[in-house]
Amino acid sequence: MNEVLRTYSSHLARIEVITYKQLLDGASNALGIAEAEAASRRQTSNDATSSYLGG
Repeated sequence: MNEVLRTYSSHLARIEVITYKQLLDGASNALGIAEAEAASRRQTSNDATSSYLGG
């Protein structure tokens, strides 16, 4: 019963226990997404500049 209450309590407090590997995997995914978005913005900017300059 104590385990059930502890699990319920942690859910209410939005506490999640994860492993160090899960933490690193999440960080790696976040960095990959951020890098992909930055590359997309650079490409969009380059396309707009090329179009503006008649390229």
